[in-house]
Amino acid sequence: MWTRAIDELLNKLRDTIPGEGMVGEVHYWRDLCFILDGLCQEIKQPQVELVIQILLTFSENSKLAKSEAELLSSEVTAFTKNKSRVMKGAKEARWNNKYMKIIENPVK
Repeated sequence: MWTRAIDELLNKLRDTIPGEGMVGEVHYWRDLCFILDGLCQEIKQPQVELVIQILLTFSENSKLAKSEAELLSSEVTAFTKNKSRVMKGAKEARWNNKYMKIIENPVK
């Protein structure tokens, strides 16, 4: 569930086009930074990490059918990859937003 929701959000963000002109670009990075930072805060919460660890342990040590254990493991792997994408994207957005703030007033 988390993986699909994050995937959908990241795909929508990827397809978002900045507004026209430099002000549009400044606002794009500001908004992207805000969204990805919020998402980072959500997925870095201790309870999310706990759920992921429980699912990993359960998939490795339970008496689930092999196919069910593989499916659970692949879902955790997909979530982990998306988490990495979010963290990397948030870092890039923060960096770009920092420098876009410098040019915001002159381009207005």
